Amino acid sequence: MTTPTTSQPQQSYTPPPAAVQPARFVGLAWAAMILGIVGCVFSIVPILNNLSAMAAVVGIILGFIAIFGTRRMLALIGAVLCVLAVVFTVLAQQSTVAAINNSIGGHDPAAMADVTATGCSEGYSAG
Repeated sequence: MTTPTTSQPQQSYTPPPAAVQPARFVGLAWAAMILGIVGCVFSIVPILNNLSAMAAVVGIILGFIAIFGTRRMLALIGAVLCVLAVVFTVLAQQSTVAAINNSIGGHDPAAMADVTATGCSEGYSAG
């Protein structure tokens, strides 16, 4: 009598998959990027630049929080864009104020050259 031989297939060992790091703060990184782009685009519009500067400040905060997550480069680019949006807003506001002052004669030295003040005194006399 012969004994039947059973051949079992060789099972190969596959190592478990590497632990996937959960995506952390990805939404914050994208929000910082979007707020930075919007802030840069609208920083030249005179009234909207105030709102875009506030949004850019929020984007700076979100970007710096997101730097500790998985999308560090995206968060860093978003934060830098937000800082640039604030800088562009300040520059745009300064140039707008200078243009308004020049249009109404605010700081024109030639206009003030022939103006003299005489007989001025300090104080207030109630009378």
